[in-house]
Amino acid sequence: MFVCVCNAIRESDVRAAREAGCRAPEEVMSFLGAKLECRACVADLVRTLDAREPVQETVVAALKAS
Repeated sequence: MFVCVCNAIRESDVRAAREAGCRAPEEVMSFLGAKLECRACVADLVRTLDAREPVQETVVAALKAS
């Protein structure tokens, strides 16, 4: 799943940045060599950084439960 369309950053890229120690969207972008463009991704970046499991799996599990 893409987290940032402007920079083609996937959820797996954000998880890798989190494992490398990134804790804020700006740190993720710097780690990945990208820049915050339109900033529409910030909420998804934060959710992915805070998630204990992949966001996509959380969304799918919630949909199945409803």
